[in-house]
Amino acid sequence: MKRLLISLLVLSASLGGHADEQPRHFSGEKVNDIGEALQVLQTYNKQLEGLLEGELSTADMAEIHKLTYSLENAMKMIQSSTKVAADHLERVHLGSEQLKQQQVRSNARVYLDFTTPLTQGSGTQ
Repeated sequence: MKRLLISLLVLSASLGGHADEQPRHFSGEKVNDIGEALQVLQTYNKQLEGLLEGELSTADMAEIHKLTYSLENAMKMIQSSTKVAADHLERVHLGSEQLKQQQVRSNARVYLDFTTPLTQGSGTQ
């Protein structure tokens, strides 16, 4: 019985040590729309580029791990926004074939609302 108790204590202590080695998880910067997503990409891409310029220390790797959460949030927003934009563009396409002006106007507006931030500042880099 005593050996079992000692074995359990040793096992739990060794498992506890490994828990500290697990990467910490973050929520990342919240992204509410495509404009914010593009701003997050711009900001965090610059940080990532800066970190990649030198040797990657453990602290650098931790910082990269942390900033990827914000980048992932931005990419998810861009991905969902481009899906919405593509769906509305298809409705514009079909409406134009069928001469449905209201369908074209309403869907083109949504399409433009989602895609305009993607084209702002293009060609300036």
